[in-house]
Amino acid sequence: MQNDILKIQLYGFANTTMPNNIKPFIDSLVNERKKQMMSQSKLGRSLHLPQSYISQIENGHRDSRFSVILDIARVLGLEIVLVPRQVLPAVESIIRQFNGSDGEQEESAYQFLLDDEETDDD
Repeated sequence: MQNDILKIQLYGFANTTMPNNIKPFIDSLVNERKKQMMSQSKLGRSLHLPQSYISQIENGHRDSRFSVILDIARVLGLEIVLVPRQVLPAVESIIRQFNGSDGEQEESAYQFLLDDEETDDD
């Protein structure tokens, strides 16, 4: 029991499943890690976390603290930025130009979040 409490304090929430609306965002981080040819082990070492913890996050078996997700993004050379919805198309256009995209419209992780919000019955 003491070890379980310690794990929760060190790594985040205990074995909780990630909400579906976060999955596209995590998938973006996984894609970037793979694009950089970085292993889960190397990423984990950079963050002082075990490889198994990184795997659980990436596979949706752990809903981690935001601070851990932010640290993962930063190790991958990414920054998480809040953008007003009305300027999102302009920001995505700039990102596509920066990445040398051929102009094909890709669905952003943000779009998945919006689609999910529209189906909520709040």
